[in-house]
Amino acid sequence: MYRHWHILAIGVWAPLAAFACGVAFLGEESLFSTPSRSQSNPAVDVNPGDQHEESASTGPSIETSKDGLSVAGNSLMVGGKPFSVKGVQIVGRLTPDEYMNTVNPNYKEANQRFGPTVLSSAKNFGANVIRFQVSQVGIDPQAHQPIDHERYKKKITDAVALALDSGFKVIVSLQHQRGSAASYDQPLPGQNTVRAWQVLAPIWKDDSRVIYELYNEPAIAATDKKDQPRKENWDLWLRGGPWVKNREMKNQNDDNPSGIVVGILKVIQSIRETGAKNLLIVPGLSTQKSFKGVPMPLPSDPQGNLAYGVHSPYLGGGADRWDEDFGFLSGQVPVIITEWAAASNHRHCEPNYPREAPEFLRYLKSHDIGINAFAFDLVGTLIRDWNYTPTSYSLFQCGKEGGPGQLLQSYYTTGEIR
Repeated sequence: MYRHWHILAIGVWAPLAAFACGVAFLGEESLFSTPSRSQSNPAVDVNPGDQHEESASTGPSIETSKDGLSVAGNSLMVGGKPFSVKGVQIVGRLTPDEYMNTVNPNYKEANQRFGPTVLSSAKNFGANVIRFQVSQVGIDPQAHQPIDHERYKKKITDAVALALDSGFKVIVSLQHQRGSAASYDQPLPGQNTVRAWQVLAPIWKDDSRVIYELYNEPAIAATDKKDQPRKENWDLWLRGGPWVKNREMKNQNDDNPSGIVVGILKVIQSIRETGAKNLLIVPGLSTQKSFKGVPMPLPSDPQGNLAYGVHSPYLGGGADRWDEDFGFLSGQVPVIITEWAAASNHRHCEPNYPREAPEFLRYLKSHDIGINAFAFDLVGTLIRDWNYTPTSYSLFQCGKEGGPGQLLQSYYTTGEIR
């Protein structure tokens, strides 16, 4: 998630230029009326009328995996019992080795330090899920960048195996942003996204402890300047097509030369065609902050195994804002905050984090929404040092020090929000 990088080395690394794709990201309160939680919600078929033969499983059936994740109504389940995501993010496997000297030094250090110690410390922190950011450029076999794709794939598979052996569930999140060896952002999925998932999805198709997050932070706006849903953007999100603005194809690059956006339905279909039955996380818009205006009915899945992912909601908006952005979905489908940053070095740091963050966790707990926090291998976010000492809000000041480490550790280990 490159949008956080420039804040992670205070006084060391200059801020990145703001992402400019001609699309406004809006902060006004929404006037969109969201559906009732009791409203029935028939789903859009991923590929109506088209049948695909699934690959034969060579391992234990995903349905019978006692430690695997599945969906029941609006809940995630493990072994027939509700499962709440209490996760931490690892950024140290994002960058392919060939590009390590081009990224924020903090990411380079995270790469060097990844191993059993960071995972055992995350376990002591109370985490039950590890989220790995994975480079789409590193995985896509047709990417133009000079990368040893097999070596990078092994880097990811070894990391996932270590996390699974350490007792975690794992989220694999596909990313195409700076820091992942991409020299440009790709705001929405393209054919290169499909190619990458065709490589990744079969690897863990028989292991339901591994979750696939379809695409990190789709970067077009969910709403317009009046906070009304942007139907054309949500249609593009769902079904794909050409995205043209000011006569320019906005999703065009060397690895997606047609510029065509691949919609969420197609990404789901491409994963299922590999035989993978894993839980899939569907991202929202506005860099994954919002589902305001999401098309109803929601996308369906042949496996009935979808959750919905949100990133770093604006804490100052309170419960009304959270209801509008994602809370309205939580009565219908599983919702997970798959990335949450609320430390002093966040580029949108709010001085009221010490008051707002506990309120936010209480809201998530009351709505049975899981959370995955950013990041357990970047000093100054969840940890203060490489002894993995949790950050705290005791002397909080934006741009200087403080973070939600102690708050989250208490929540993860005891369920208490202090």
